[in-house]
Amino acid sequence: MINSLTFKTRARTLDHLGREQIADVPTAISELWKNAYDAYSTGVNVTLYDGEKPVVAIADDGHGMNYDEFVEKWLVVGTESKMHSSETPIADRFGLPRRSKQGQKGIGRLSSAHLGPIMLLISKRQNDEFVIAMIDWRLFENPYLLLSDIQIPVTTVANKGLLFEEVPLLVESLMENVWGTSGDDARNARIQNAWTEFDKGAHEDWLSFNDKMDLFDNKKWLAPSERIAQSIVDAGFEERHADAWPLWNNQSDHGTIMLVSEINEDFHVYLQDGNTSSTQGYIKDRFFQTLAAFVDPYFDKGDSPLISKEVNAVNVDFSPSMDIVEANRRRAEVDEKTPFDRKIINELEHVFYGTIDEHGVFSGCVKVFGKWRVGDYTYKIFPPKDLHIPKRSDSKLGPCDIYIGTYDRVLNSSTLSDEQFAFFEELALRYSGFYIYRDGLRVLPYGREDNDFFEIEQRRSLNAGREFWNKRRMFGRLGLSRSLNPNLKDKAGREGFIDNTSAKTLKKLVENILMTAARDYFGSASEIRTSELKTIQNENLEKKAKEKAELDAEKLKAKQKKEFGKNLDAANKLLPQLIEEIRQHLKQAKASASSDIQSAQEKLENARRTIARIKIRSGIPAKTTRKEDRDYQAYQHSIAEATGLAERLSVRISEWIERDAPAKPAELLDKQIKRLKTQSSRNFGIWKQKVDTLLDGERARISKIRAERATEFDKQADLLLHLVQEGRETLAVATKKLEVWHAEFMQEDTEIFESYISSLDALKESIDLENVALHGVAESEDLRAEVERLNELAQLGVAVEILGHELHAYDNMMSRGLANLPEEVRKSQAADSIRNGYEGVSKQLNFLAPLKVSGQRTFRNISGEELFDYLRNFFEELLRKRHIKFSASETFKNIKVYDQPARLFPVFINLVNNSQYWLFVTEKENKEIRLDLIDGKAIVSDNGPGIEAHDVKRLFQLFFTRKSRGGRGVGLYLCRANLRAGGHSIDYVADATSMPLDGANFAVTFSNFENM
Repeated sequence: MINSLTFKTRARTLDHLGREQIADVPTAISELWKNAYDAYSTGVNVTLYDGEKPVVAIADDGHGMNYDEFVEKWLVVGTESKMHSSETPIADRFGLPRRSKQGQKGIGRLSSAHLGPIMLLISKRQNDEFVIAMIDWRLFENPYLLLSDIQIPVTTVANKGLLFEEVPLLVESLMENVWGTSGDDARNARIQNAWTEFDKGAHEDWLSFNDKMDLFDNKKWLAPSERIAQSIVDAGFEERHADAWPLWNNQSDHGTIMLVSEINEDFHVYLQDGNTSSTQGYIKDRFFQTLAAFVDPYFDKGDSPLISKEVNAVNVDFSPSMDIVEANRRRAEVDEKTPFDRKIINELEHVFYGTIDEHGVFSGCVKVFGKWRVGDYTYKIFPPKDLHIPKRSDSKLGPCDIYIGTYDRVLNSSTLSDEQFAFFEELALRYSGFYIYRDGLRVLPYGREDNDFFEIEQRRSLNAGREFWNKRRMFGRLGLSRSLNPNLKDKAGREGFIDNTSAKTLKKLVENILMTAARDYFGSASEIRTSELKTIQNENLEKKAKEKAELDAEKLKAKQKKEFGKNLDAANKLLPQLIEEIRQHLKQAKASASSDIQSAQEKLENARRTIARIKIRSGIPAKTTRKEDRDYQAYQHSIAEATGLAERLSVRISEWIERDAPAKPAELLDKQIKRLKTQSSRNFGIWKQKVDTLLDGERARISKIRAERATEFDKQADLLLHLVQEGRETLAVATKKLEVWHAEFMQEDTEIFESYISSLDALKESIDLENVALHGVAESEDLRAEVERLNELAQLGVAVEILGHELHAYDNMMSRGLANLPEEVRKSQAADSIRNGYEGVSKQLNFLAPLKVSGQRTFRNISGEELFDYLRNFFEELLRKRHIKFSASETFKNIKVYDQPARLFPVFINLVNNSQYWLFVTEKENKEIRLDLIDGKAIVSDNGPGIEAHDVKRLFQLFFTRKSRGGRGVGLYLCRANLRAGGHSIDYVADATSMPLDGANFAVTFSNFENM
């Protein structure tokens, strides 16, 4: 007799399929994120809420479910929709492009059990009611229950305001699965018996464990059924737990949220104050490594500098994130988007990307040390000869995309700037690795620190230089799609691909590609690396030296500026008093006895000593404030006055000595010698004490640096020795690392001490290093500033040229327009006003004609008389209003210079304009400007206030001006620049005794001119 029987499914089967299949909490979250993606959500958020009962919420804005779908699909394990990849209706995509389903087995929803046992699920379809259900996954851990005996309470509500009012009813209904209190007597009996047996077995296990561990305490026992029932009642779901759900915030009218209570212990590491232990740190790292960069950041949005032919990459409109809410404050733990994309990674010095076709042939592009060596996908890597490429439909491998960016570990060997290197070092701490993405989403566990599917680290341990690739400084991914690679299937526990022929082939192909590329272009066996590395290292050393010099120059400038300000303040406080004292010495000095001469000599010596002490030797810094400029001018006047008074006192003393002929001159001189010798000895003692203090401090500093360097090297060496002793590093790799470390240390030590010794050697030769450095800094700064300003002026010149061209076009239009007006209009008062305004503008444009610098350069003879007439007409109205006389000598009018009007005219316009300005702001009668020729030089002279002596050396610097308003400090700079272009020169004549007028006098020396 044959009996036909069926499987009886225990409730525990669901636990095996769900919670026990998932490796950890982060992996479970990733599965739920994929479910949200399949529901065409644009974002999904995991939030951990603190509280007496912490709760985790997973919220999305996908298409959601109604009651029927929840019952017929969500509650059906292994749904056919996943098996047959049924299409999501267009209405449920909300305008998003078609997505390839990430779920394969229809059991991903069961991973929610790994987050915590109690789950409140709420979902809503557009234009439908909310469906709400409550589950306790611990029910499925009871091996005595049948799966069909567990009933999930489900209901619907019309609006969100009623959702949490239904929770107590759901709790009561869910409790029937523990107490067996439903209307079905047979089911109730099975449930009660199942929990009795389960509690009994659990109690026996508890007794045995406590007895063995010597922890027996009968008060701690709580039966599983009682613990489950109590925690369901105290689940603690609140409305605040839905605050990140777009639907709850009225940002969407569809979506799903899961609220989980009795959360997994791993979540608690985010809610603990103080320092975290190594285990807690590992848990956080695990979360980040799994959930960060969940969406492919290497998708080419046109960011690749060379052509991209990727076949699998997808630009996914999906933003998963994880937040923590503590004390009502939300913080991001995993951001929605990574802080980099392909465009940023393309900035790395080594970039390698391409495609593996169905025959296993790689075609791609290569960038090495910042230069693209191969483009247009012409770099080919063929599969190993002993590797069989499968062709059968159930095992063949489809096309795959590879993208990798990396950089040299040692900064001195890198073409990256210090800032770029630091940025990528920091980025690598969080996001480095070689990931696998399928249809734009992460495939786990690839890319995590503990996964080395392509054996990158294993090969590197054998020969780090030759194999080159390092997961810790490597940014990259392998891009796949389900449609082109259907044979790459996930294991049930999401622990990678099933180890079938397709996965094995992929592994071997990628390993071969990485090894070949390393030998051809990147590793120590590469000819490019061998030939270019030394040059790069030398350039980096030079760059580092230059940067250090620039940094030292900045420090020196800061030191100079600080000392300048301090010394300037001190000098300006002392000088008035000193000047008054010297004046009193001059008034009170008498020569009635030799003792008076001695007293006067002592006072003179004290005055000179004070002048020497407060004299500012470092000079004025390149950039000063207006106050510092004024204070420095006051200091220069005062120091000059004090020095002059001291000289007058010195002359007075000499006259006394010659006139009175002291009785004991040798005794007087001897006393003076002793005084000066005592002063010199005292000064030397002060200086020696300062030098000794500095030298002692430097000796101690150098000894400390050496000790720190030795300690640092010992620390690195001991770590390496420990790794070899434990067998975690091979001798060959350790030896190579030790050599690299030692070379780096030696280079750094050399930079520290050799420059120091060189400086001491220069001091031995009495070379004033500070003066040399300040001179170099000032010269370099002036040159750099001049280049920048010339660029600015060049841009300004282009703009003026275009403006002049356009204004002349408008000038012609206005002229024709006025001429074509009707006669009665032309004679009107309004037309007269327009005509007068137009003629004024036209006149100014005519003056621009000689100043044109673009187009053909016109050279011709320019007479002094032509130049004078041009200037007189240009400034006629202004000079008349300001009552300034303008004239030129006959000798000036008779000169003839061969040059461009556009070069010469602006010079004299600037000079005359400056003269008229200072004459205008000066209270003076009979104001005058005169052009003359003296000693073969053209002179522009005025009887204004002239130039202060301390300003003469800065007079022709760009942007230097003493005008209180309207001055830009450009005119005189341009004068000199224009004249130099023609071989001429210009200077300021400080001594006006031989000049036409006693104010400001500028002398222009022409390289060639004639007297007519």
